[in-house]
Amino acid sequence: MFGRLGIVGVVGIVGCSGHGQPDGPVEDSAGIVIDDEDDGGDDDDDDDDDGPEEIEGTVSGTIEVQLYTTGEDGEREEVSWEDGTGGEYVYGKIFVAAYYEGEQGELRYVGQTVIDEPTTEENPYEIELRGDTGAQDIYVYAVLDYYQDNIVGTNEPRGVYPKSIPFEDGTDFDEADITILTGLYGGGSGGSCDSSGVSGDIDITVSWADGDVYSMLLTTSGEGPYHSSVDTPESNGGGAAGDYSMSSCRYGEMNLVGCWDSNGNGMADPLDRWGVYVEEEEDANPVDIGNSDLSGKTIQIPFGDSMPLGLVPFVRLNGTVSVSGGSFDDLDAGSTLYITPLKYAPDGEFEIDTFEDAYDSTIIEWPDLTGESEVPFTVSVPANTVVYLWAFADGDGDGTVNESGDFVAAAGEGGHGKVATGTTSSDGIELILAPFSSDN
Repeated sequence: MFGRLGIVGVVGIVGCSGHGQPDGPVEDSAGIVIDDEDDGGDDDDDDDDDGPEEIEGTVSGTIEVQLYTTGEDGEREEVSWEDGTGGEYVYGKIFVAAYYEGEQGELRYVGQTVIDEPTTEENPYEIELRGDTGAQDIYVYAVLDYYQDNIVGTNEPRGVYPKSIPFEDGTDFDEADITILTGLYGGGSGGSCDSSGVSGDIDITVSWADGDVYSMLLTTSGEGPYHSSVDTPESNGGGAAGDYSMSSCRYGEMNLVGCWDSNGNGMADPLDRWGVYVEEEEDANPVDIGNSDLSGKTIQIPFGDSMPLGLVPFVRLNGTVSVSGGSFDDLDAGSTLYITPLKYAPDGEFEIDTFEDAYDSTIIEWPDLTGESEVPFTVSVPANTVVYLWAFADGDGDGTVNESGDFVAAAGEGGHGKVATGTTSSDGIELILAPFSSDN
């Protein structure tokens, strides 16, 4: 069966005592810049024509959480809420944010919202956009709080709206629908371990009125959190102070960081104020987690100009499509080429309307194929997930692909098209079209 497609994110689930997050390296992390943060400047500068233009708008849509499991063949299989959880929603909040990419690839945020009480149905959301940006194309993504710790983690299911959205003053885009694909909730901690403790002080060095602080342990590449605690500091006049304590099941070097929920949305997210473990006003990370407890580790917030959590919403898959042993002139005249990363491996023929709900798709019409031996493509997909990257040629123009005799191509080995997206964009992917036989 060919499952329903969606714009989705996914994460494997591995448990351990404590916060229990999946293993696996994060290759890089994105810088964070909040464009709508008040810098406390003088409003008299508003007439400065040399400064950037402040613009406002809205983006809205729906977010749906879909369940899956892995079959005996290692491929995904869709699961209904009724079959998976008895119809109950068993996960946490959903964080949604809008951003654009800066000149150095940093993420510049222009708005966020949180769905506090999601359901198994489509959940509406709206983000108020604001930024000193001038006109920009923005992207929207969502993260499911799978571990229900109110932290937007790197290893939690996410989804993206893969198309760019023009953001100019007065923008009102209402079609940014997103689907988040998640594995069935396992429940329990997955076992016990010999834990060690980490504790110390929280030092907020800027004006504080309210908001919890989330202390957490990340890998040295910014993945996690693997363990965390939440505490409420108290005002001390110029800022706030408190203390934290957590247990860790992981040994070795880790980064000790903190996040103050400065935007008051009830989650630790990229738009909040972040800090790190310091000694003598310097970043003292990493800490070496061993068999003995670590105490007296002060977390200073804010510290630095970027979020230490390496959250990468999406990556791009880049490559070429060609025809085995020939050129596109070997296809039926008038053929249309579709390149798309799917949620499930295709099984049998299906209509091209399905691509409207895919992660993303690139469509190349016949005039751009004629006389070519290969054509380039780029598609956007959620980071840290698995997609099924395929190319389909619709030769008879009937709107149905993957029919016996159609030209198709799948990425990678094994004929399933499975691609692990990771946290960096991929180049040089080759899709080679060949006739499809339903007997294969």
